[in-house]
Amino acid sequence: MKENIPIRKKLRLEYYDYSKQGLYFITICIKNRRKILGKINNN
Repeated sequence: MKENIPIRKKLRLEYYDYSKQGLYFITICIKNRRKILGKINNN
């Protein structure tokens, strides 16, 4: 059964401490671009 699961690439840096303060960029994908997270005002 597990032979159908693809091997995923590691997305984190091996020697970076992610518990430290810093700026992080995240991406949120919404299926079919549904407007469920809020709305944009004034462009």
